[in-house]
Amino acid sequence: MQRCLKPGGLFRIQEPNADSLFVDRDTDDATMERPLRLETVKHQLVDAGLAVEACHTFLHFGMAGRLAEAGLNKAAMDAVIDSLNPLFDRAGQGEIFMIVGRKM
Repeated sequence: MQRCLKPGGLFRIQEPNADSLFVDRDTDDATMERPLRLETVKHQLVDAGLAVEACHTFLHFGMAGRLAEAGLNKAAMDAVIDSLNPLFDRAGQGEIFMIVGRKM
């Protein structure tokens, strides 16, 4: 993001939250993405010279509402969330974090 964004350019990251009570830490499924820790990602972004403007954690099915509040098409977001539900359920990762920021 640091290399590709223009100064002032916005970014958004969303990932399963490793600090969530919902994360299945005992899974042996090597095909599943390992969740990240919000604080670790925030520090990496700042260390790379990016400004973190907002951080939110929420259950994945709440993401559509958050994105709609930000002005995105809720129907499209609902469709995306519906398609992701089986993946989150399989991974035992019901909570995600979202970080919004910009290149300084």
